[in-house]
Parts: sequence; structure tokens; C-alpha cells
Amino acid sequence: MRTTKNWGTVSSGAELHMLAHAERTRKRLAKKKPTGQRLSAKFIIKKI
Repeated sequence: MRTTKNWGTVSSGAELHMLAHAERTRKRLAKKKPTGQRLSAKFIIKKI
């Protein structure tokens, strides 16, 4: 139980880092409208 942000209780630092990174990436991609869809698909595939 390290910290709480928008995600409720986060159990580990790695999990916190992953969520924070995903949130940043999503916000950055939301700014770029034309290429956003293609880039987000790459990130989703990489995560799985």
C-alpha cells in the first residue's frame, strides 16, 4: 500500500509506475488526433 491517486490503493511501486506511465501516454496521445489511433494500438499490443 504505497500510495493512492485516481486508482484507489496501489500495492507496489511497479504497479504505480505502470499506471502513471499509461495515464501519461494516454494524455499525450489524446493531443495528437490524426496519428493517435495507430500509436495507441502499438502501445496496447506492447502491453499484452
